[in-house]
Amino acid sequence: MPSDGTLSQLTIPVLISGTVSNKTYDLPGGGGDVSGKADKVTNATSGNFAGLDSNGNLTDSGKKASDFANSSHTHTKSQITDFPTLGTAASKDVPSSGNATTTQVVMGNDSRLSDARSASDVYSWAKAASKPSYTASEVGAIATTAKGAASGVAELDANGKVPSSQLPSYVDDVLEYASQSAFPSTGETGKIYIAQDTNKTYRWSGTAYVEISASLALGETSSTAYYGDKGKTAYNHSQTTSGNPHNVTKSDVGLGNVGNFKAVSTVASQGLSDTEKSNARANIGAGTGSGTITGITMNGSSKGTSGVVDLGTVITSHQDISGKADKPTVKSQSLAANATSVTFTGIPTSGNNMIDFFITDGANYTAINTATSGQITLTYAASSSARTVYCRIEGV
Repeated sequence: MPSDGTLSQLTIPVLISGTVSNKTYDLPGGGGDVSGKADKVTNATSGNFAGLDSNGNLTDSGKKASDFANSSHTHTKSQITDFPTLGTAASKDVPSSGNATTTQVVMGNDSRLSDARSASDVYSWAKAASKPSYTASEVGAIATTAKGAASGVAELDANGKVPSSQLPSYVDDVLEYASQSAFPSTGETGKIYIAQDTNKTYRWSGTAYVEISASLALGETSSTAYYGDKGKTAYNHSQTTSGNPHNVTKSDVGLGNVGNFKAVSTVASQGLSDTEKSNARANIGAGTGSGTITGITMNGSSKGTSGVVDLGTVITSHQDISGKADKPTVKSQSLAANATSVTFTGIPTSGNNMIDFFITDGANYTAINTATSGQITLTYAASSSARTVYCRIEGV
């Protein structure tokens, strides 16, 4: 195109027989002024908007009307890449109408905001970047100067306890000594003194140490109280009235050389065995044997120191022994299984007799009845086995 904006000829490529050739054509009327006119855009897409390249020539923009939004349109939050962060409220729903629930964001028309204040109602000092200072009394707090001070409040140390420096003197002034005799000769008023040997506490009266609330000390001396558990054990033991709780033996009471004698009665046997009877005779010097008796005076006539005395003559002249038994009489009674009593008859009612009883299982009778003359009834504990009871009668 000429620099003056006129166009008289037009050269265009023409395809003839497969060959492209430039053909120049004269424009009718000598051409005309085409300045400001756009050149025709080749290979343009129908419906696309025209554009200009870097040289100012027309070109296909590649955009059509449907590629652009209407002047009135909306966007979703996800379509806005730089949408501002709303914190946890961003995940909450917005009520479609009415007040929000606990899982929704409160809208400006929520009826509960009817008494909300606008920013203009807030004092300017409350909206200031630097907040004002308040005194402890204005906010109901304890002043720092009151901590650990007189008429103030006590502090706590690292262990959560009040420091001893903030406690009254009588709480902290406790002094311990080995004994009361180790106390200072002159004490101090307001201090507590402890004697470790007795665990008693004292105060200084101004002239002497006075025990505080006299204590009851435990011990085993004339000035102490006895231990309750030991006292109870001793008391319970003192109430024992049967058996031998101490297992005392004859030797323990100085009777080690005394035989185990049993009482002898003509009406009740003590269960003496032949061995016990023999030992009893020996212990009282009444043993049996043979030999010569010397130095005997009979009927006023001395037999001298070497005379031999006829024992039969001595007995005959001494007493009548006719009718006396030469050996013990033994009676027996059967005691059936589960039976508990047995009765012996023919028991002597005169003279001196030793009577004892024996049962085959070695049990002792639990009761004896001699109410009927010449008769003795014994009672034993029941046994599942049959037994035999023996009664031995010997004149003495």
